[in-house]
Amino acid sequence: MNKFNFKSLVAVLLTVLMVFSIVPVSVSAAETSVTIDFSSLTGKNVEITSSDALSTFKSCASDDSYLTAVTVSKIYNGNGSGGLKPQTAGLIKTGTSSKNGELTMTFTEKVSKVELVCHGWKVDGTDTVSVNGGATQNAPTNGDITETLTFEIDASETVAIVFAKRVFVTSITVYFASAG
Repeated sequence: MNKFNFKSLVAVLLTVLMVFSIVPVSVSAAETSVTIDFSSLTGKNVEITSSDALSTFKSCASDDSYLTAVTVSKIYNGNGSGGLKPQTAGLIKTGTSSKNGELTMTFTEKVSKVELVCHGWKVDGTDTVSVNGGATQNAPTNGDITETLTFEIDASETVAIVFAKRVFVTSITVYFASAG
């Protein structure tokens, strides 16, 4: 008959616990993000004002509880008659031939990354984007296909985007900095 050896069991359990205490365990929380998708907008070359920007952007947001303020200058619901996407809804057009488009969004959490799905108004490579004063990137100019521009930023509740010349934006995704 085998006798139960309590001391051996305790020794094995302590060894297992000691091994797990020194092995690095990676636990990562899912990255929280909000996407503002303009595909539901139906306007064509209708200027969005700062007084209606918050409600317009919240109506397009995957979770509108994070967005607290939006100010705009030269941001349009849809495109007018020029550029690569004439008379097109389901996007925002930024800027004019003589004035930059500016968009500032404020969130309840700090944002660390911004992704813009966009396309330049022309195909000459002169339409550019910058976020929070960081490095400028050229808007994609590959025919009629949108691409994603990614901006890593210092964590901030405010995201200020400057569009030099004109850019079509179909969606903006912001990623919140981890709390840990």
